[in-house]
Amino acid sequence: MNFDDLHAFVVLHQLKSFSNAAAAVHLSQSALSKRMHGLEEELHIQLIDTTDRRHIHITEAGEHLYEHALVISREVDRLQQDMVDLHDLNVGTLRIGAVPVLSQYGVTQMINHFGEQYPRLNLRVFEQEGSVLINQLAGNELDLAFLRSSQSGMLHDATYVKVPLTSDQLVAIMDAANPLGRHRTVTAKELRGHDVVSLLPGSGVYEPMMTFYQQAQYEPKVVFSSPHIETLVGMLAGSDRVCFLFGRSFAPFATDAVVSRPLQPAVTTELQMVYKMQNRSKAVTDFVDYVREQFGV
Repeated sequence: MNFDDLHAFVVLHQLKSFSNAAAAVHLSQSALSKRMHGLEEELHIQLIDTTDRRHIHITEAGEHLYEHALVISREVDRLQQDMVDLHDLNVGTLRIGAVPVLSQYGVTQMINHFGEQYPRLNLRVFEQEGSVLINQLAGNELDLAFLRSSQSGMLHDATYVKVPLTSDQLVAIMDAANPLGRHRTVTAKELRGHDVVSLLPGSGVYEPMMTFYQQAQYEPKVVFSSPHIETLVGMLAGSDRVCFLFGRSFAPFATDAVVSRPLQPAVTTELQMVYKMQNRSKAVTDFVDYVREQFGV
């Protein structure tokens, strides 16, 4: 027994004619008759009484089968339509996580435009620190996430796909009157003695900043931490403090009151789109292809 057999039986029940039913399901009358005999043999009961060749009669067992087959046929139709909708992204949910850099890299506009192309797709975006996003990816609470390479490094390459989108350089931010601002680049040695205001651990900035100092064999004095860039920049006014940000993350907060200088040696990171290798849903595949096209990678 298969779906085609049940569908053919439903059509035959409704039309009460082998010739009309055969035409409706695109079979010959003999092929339709064989299918119906096969159903009866499989179920071990007569479904159709063909004593009167002009008018077929559905037995009591056939009526019971019809009720069940009709439900199954409708469910199969719904299933097929659901699959079409999923393929065309007319239904479903895409859960996207991101560190707080979406607008600086143009990702916000990309998500909005993708959502406009597929208005029936439920797009959900969550902005969190990298450590939270990594746990959510591992727990299948997210379909994909935008992370810095300094964060995604802890994810196993055999399990996750990491699509590099763009690179960025870590810079030191300081008050415009800070003497370090007269330098073209800043070294860890030159930063010794300058207090640091910093984003939180897990931000994707804190970790490469600490590595930069550790390579110079000393620890920075972090006097203030915040998840908000505007607060950190405000803490620099009239002081010799410094903070560290990636260049494009800092750009929207730049004013004449502060200056940024690249580090020496340079510290770079990649913005990556990360998802589980096993996640091959239509929504994920189409979104990844769209974002890659926008970044030209």
